Amino acid sequence: MERLFYQFGSEKDVGSVWMESRTESLNQADERMVLGMRGARLIDRTLHVEYALSSSDPMLWAADVVAGAVAASYRGEAEYLALLGSRLSVSALDLAM
Repeated sequence: MERLFYQFGSEKDVGSVWMESRTESLNQADERMVLGMRGARLIDRTLHVEYALSSSDPMLWAADVVAGAVAASYRGEAEYLALLGSRLSVSALDLAM
């Protein structure tokens, strides 16, 4: 999340991020994470974070579609990713520490 939010705020010049609302406790954990990233100056204070239920905002489904296309490409099914073409930039993260 830190890298994604950093990229949104500094590299992509994004002003707002919408996150899928989950349970109240998980939403609060997400909010603490965002506040922590702001406090550590990992993300800019101007990056606006909102929460919405996926059932009330179909635009949140787009993230699932993109994630599914990327996951399918890792399984050798590149046709879904090809449909997104140049509109998508995929960055691999090395999570091994």
